Amino acid sequence: MANRKSWWDQLPEPIRELRGHALFKFLEWAVGAALGSFGGTHVIAVPSALNVFLVLIGVYLMGMAVFGHKRRTPEGTETLPQRLLFEEADLLHRAYRNLNQEHQEEARFPLQNRSWPAFGGEWSIVQVNLYSLSMQTKWLLLTATKAFSEMHWPTESVELFRITEQSRMVDLLHALEEFRLLLRSKFPA
Repeated sequence: MANRKSWWDQLPEPIRELRGHALFKFLEWAVGAALGSFGGTHVIAVPSALNVFLVLIGVYLMGMAVFGHKRRTPEGTETLPQRLLFEEADLLHRAYRNLNQEHQEEARFPLQNRSWPAFGGEWSIVQVNLYSLSMQTKWLLLTATKAFSEMHWPTESVELFRITEQSRMVDLLHALEEFRLLLRSKFPA
């Protein structure tokens, strides 16, 4: 008996989805207004239990249409920020690891402005990659800091938030790996 579904859950999916939408709220309000006005006009002329009942049902439906909304969060969206940060950190980790393997000396300080020439000069593909990844890393740091503060997660122990322009490639790779593992622990697999 504990697994019995309510009558609402037994309806087809499109009808169940209608419940939280504006059309359902409008219909609820309209039916409530119609019942309330019909019952209300007759309560004054001929007070009866049926008319009082119609007024109460109308007031209840209108009240539920206005105040009785429950926002159901779609399944899986509560971990969306962690998953997005994880994907971004994973992408950066793989890209930096490839750069480190192929161009270890040129990519020694991946976040320093000295790692790429000034604008207007000629750039190598490694310098373009370093600059692009540097901008992506700064964006990741900005969004991760914001996400961590909004979720009230501690940032002191996160090595990625202590990375500076003076950091070496090895330190950045380690920080990204640690960050990925931290984020992975925040959502179920």
